[in-house]
Amino acid sequence: MRVVATLTTRPNYHSGLKETLDSLTSQFDAVYLGLPYKSLKGIKYPEFSHPKVTVVRLEEDIGSSSKLLASLIKEKRVKDTLIVSVDDDYKYDQDLRKLFEKKREENIKKNKDYVITLAGFYVKYWNFGLLGVNGNRNDWKNNFLFDFNKEKKVTTIAGYAGVAYPANIFKETEDYINFIKSFKDDKILFKNDDILISAYISKLGIQKIIIPFNDTDTGKFNKDTNETIEPNAHEIYESIYKVKDYLQLNNPTKLTLVGLDIILILISFILIIFFLYFMSIWFNCFICIFIK
Repeated sequence: MRVVATLTTRPNYHSGLKETLDSLTSQFDAVYLGLPYKSLKGIKYPEFSHPKVTVVRLEEDIGSSSKLLASLIKEKRVKDTLIVSVDDDYKYDQDLRKLFEKKREENIKKNKDYVITLAGFYVKYWNFGLLGVNGNRNDWKNNFLFDFNKEKKVTTIAGYAGVAYPANIFKETEDYINFIKSFKDDKILFKNDDILISAYISKLGIQKIIIPFNDTDTGKFNKDTNETIEPNAHEIYESIYKVKDYLQLNNPTKLTLVGLDIILILISFILIIFFLYFMSIWFNCFICIFIK
């Protein structure tokens, strides 16, 4: 099986980028680094080279979702190629490829084309604009405490630890570009590549599954700055809601409880207790009247 890694970065190449690339070139068949000529802010990308990395120049910047572009341009849409998207500020463990490849081989035997993620959320939708979220993007041990399903299907991916896509699930590259660009005017959503890519995968009708891992097994962050472009919890929630029409297309039906479920169960339990209490009072009063 051919397994490739793909990523993008910002114009101000950070000092840990080479370490990230080294951790990938040592295990993947190819590593693609997508570099736009200019960023969304009009900043030119300097020339960059790495002896074992294929730099793919991109005609336009579509934000952090550009991470998939280089591989979509270079790779054929075949079943036995696996595309692994990664972040530029993470030094990856040397077993990352093996982890994804093993799961992909299992899925091929089952004739399944799942997207494989190591972290993510399951979103439960109610009426009246309510969302319930189950999962934790940074800690598998505390993930899905009320999920009783053997196979952990999720609504959204979390891409820092890597996400694996069967190459054959994708249409032409322009389809992906146009989908991402359709949200270009929404600054919060546009920078949230995990949610946007998840919505696109749902649009394709592909399920996403999460496989267990320990955070220390995937690698470590190697940022050389405190600057962050990661969305906060409120922005993630808001972004999920904005693309709910896509995410709901093939959202898995699961035997699971989310936070609001627990609250509703507790409220229902309290109401039942009060009901039984007042019923007992009414019954006792009735008996007393009947005896008299």
